[in-house]
This record gives sequence, C-alpha cells and structure tokens, in this order.
Amino acid sequence: MTKIKKSEIVDIARKLFQENGYHGASMGDVAMASGLQKGSLYSHFSGKDELANAALELTLCRLTDRYKPTGNWQKDFLESVRVLTEYLKIEKRCIGLHFLYDLNTCADAVHVRQFFKGIKNHLVRILHNGLDADNADQLAEDALTIIEGATIWQIINNNDASMDRAVSMVQMLLAAKIANHGNEEPLSSEAVAILERYGKSKTLATHVECRLAEELAQTNADMISLRGALAGQIEAESCFL
Repeated sequence: MTKIKKSEIVDIARKLFQENGYHGASMGDVAMASGLQKGSLYSHFSGKDELANAALELTLCRLTDRYKPTGNWQKDFLESVRVLTEYLKIEKRCIGLHFLYDLNTCADAVHVRQFFKGIKNHLVRILHNGLDADNADQLAEDALTIIEGATIWQIINNNDASMDRAVSMVQMLLAAKIANHGNEEPLSSEAVAILERYGKSKTLATHVECRLAEELAQTNADMISLRGALAGQIEAESCFL
C-alpha cells in the first residue's frame, strides 16, 4: 500500500471537517478516508484537536498564499477578497465558521480565533499600504463580516448570488473608505499641489503618499524660510564691508 503523507491526511481531514464540523468528523472517519488504521493515525496526531488545528492552518495558508500582491494595494485587497469568496463558492462553507459554533466545547478554540485573525491580518497588511491603522482594521473586519454572512444565504438559496453581492458591497466599502480617508486627513494646498504634480488626486492618494507630500511641502517651506534668513544675514553683513 502507498504510504500516505501527513499533509495528505490533513487535507482529507479538512474536507471532512468542512462537511461535517468538528463534532461530525471523528478520528475513525479520518483514518478510514485516509486508508489507515486508527492507531496509525494517532502516530501522526495526538488527537482530533491537533488534527483540526492543522486543518485550519492548511486552509489559512491556501487562502493567504494563493494570490501574490502586486504593490497596488486596492487591487491586491479586492483580489484577496475574490480569492476568499471563490474558495467559499467551491467549498460551500467556511471550516472556521463551522468550528466557531463549537467554541464552548472544542478544547483548543484559540486556534479558531487565530484562523479568522489570520485572514483579517492578511487583509490589514495589504490595506496598511493605503489606509491608516484604524481604517485598515475596520475595513478588513467589515469585509470578512459581509463575506462570512453571505455563506449563510449561499447554503439557504443554493446559489452563489449572495457571494457576488458580497464582493460588490466590499468594493463599495473600499471606495467609501478611500473617500472618507481623504476627508479625514486634510492636506495643505502645497501638499495637494505636489500630489497633482505627480498625477495623484487627494482622494485617491494613499495614506503614505499623503504623508510624504505633506512632509515634502513642509521641507520646501523650511527651505524657503532658511533661504530668506540666509539672504537677510548676507545683506546685513554686506553693510559692514
């Protein structure tokens, strides 16, 4: 018999947990689906909690590693959201959400929280390239709330329409955050002029770009002030010659 890899066992367990939840899939079920004796399965994993945690980690890696960022933070965010929704369309439900209902009884529930925080932090890291910390955190959390909520109607209605609407809603949230972000952080007219010089509008410029433009504007002002002071000093000294 072909020896099965540990990673393959985790993937089999992930599918069983995905379909049946934490309590609905036993170590015996995983062993049978893997073509193993139950005792052999325990040589790889100490118990169902360890196996469930490995299944969550595998899912998180697949969700966060599937799309490689391009440097365009808005595109990267929306593509990462698309990867998540496409995964949920195929799988029909979220393994983390399935486990979440068992938080009071799952012995290692901290890993369920880490799973969702891992997805959220992945989105936050992308959003930090264009938004401040608070806005990035809020948008990532709101996006996950919408997407995970859409899985309920996906199951009830037996179609993907709710997932498609979820992506549209996240796009609107992103647009609103960008607009509000521009309003929340007023820029000097000099900084706005610098942004426009490089083809950026105040509304669409990233948080980093806005701060750099403001710093450059301040540097220019300091240089003008220093130039004026030096000119005055030279003029004053010339009077004594």
